[in-house]
Amino acid sequence: MTIGELLRDYRIKKEKKQKEFVGNIISPSYYSKIEKNKHQISASDLIKILHYNNISITEFFSNFNQADKQNQSLIEKISNLMTEAYYQVNKDKMRNLKKIVQNSDLSKTNKEEQILMIDGFIELLNGNQRSNHSEEIRKKLKEKIFSIPNFNLNKLMLYCNAMRFYNLSDNKLISKNIIHQFSDSENLDIIKRILAIIINILIFSIENEDFKDINFFINTANNIPTNPDLFFYKNVSLFFINFIQYKIYKDKSSLKRCDSIIYFFHSTQMTEYADELSKFKNIHK
Repeated sequence: MTIGELLRDYRIKKEKKQKEFVGNIISPSYYSKIEKNKHQISASDLIKILHYNNISITEFFSNFNQADKQNQSLIEKISNLMTEAYYQVNKDKMRNLKKIVQNSDLSKTNKEEQILMIDGFIELLNGNQRSNHSEEIRKKLKEKIFSIPNFNLNKLMLYCNAMRFYNLSDNKLISKNIIHQFSDSENLDIIKRILAIIINILIFSIENEDFKDINFFINTANNIPTNPDLFFYKNVSLFFINFIQYKIYKDKSSLKRCDSIIYFFHSTQMTEYADELSKFKNIHK
């Protein structure tokens, strides 16, 4: 939930029109865009509006933080289900996920973002079956990503899922900027997204037989410490790093390490991922 959406909730509960809610603090037209997340509100104006409406600042931010945590948790679950449906090449599961999102308690903005991502995944599953609708979805995803002023967790998720809609050189440029921005981050959710972005770069590089500047991404992935939360991402990145070593140097020991990672995923009952990696290896070997 955004600050604008929470302000709207408080205003509706108090049964006030926008002009009544803001008084002479800011113009009603500007405030209207704050509720729609088209404008940001300054801290001083926010506090004035809360005081003007006898809303506790502590209560407001407590509700904001709680709603934000619940939203992020639900978004993370939906994202995992999207990824699972994508690897299973299951469009029906994707469509059912849209219904789950529409009936969820997510804010209107978050619902729109999640549905847009699901539509993007469906377009990826459509492959070469492009249509005017496909181009519209891709355009919307790109516009949505760059309408968010700075990279945050939501923007990272959007970008990661829309990387197929950019060319390799643009992806490398955007990804490098992201990695530099979050080089000191200790947030595990952000680090997961960074690894996912690097994995996509490695995949696209293999598909395009273009390994220029690839060491930057390999070194970044290798320098991220392994822990239980990152174990899956580190193993997947290791698979593609070894596969690139095989492609560049024809090092068969690297290919064997790829097979070991596939075996590991099979043995831990992550068969969809194991099958996808095996299929990828056989196609690009």
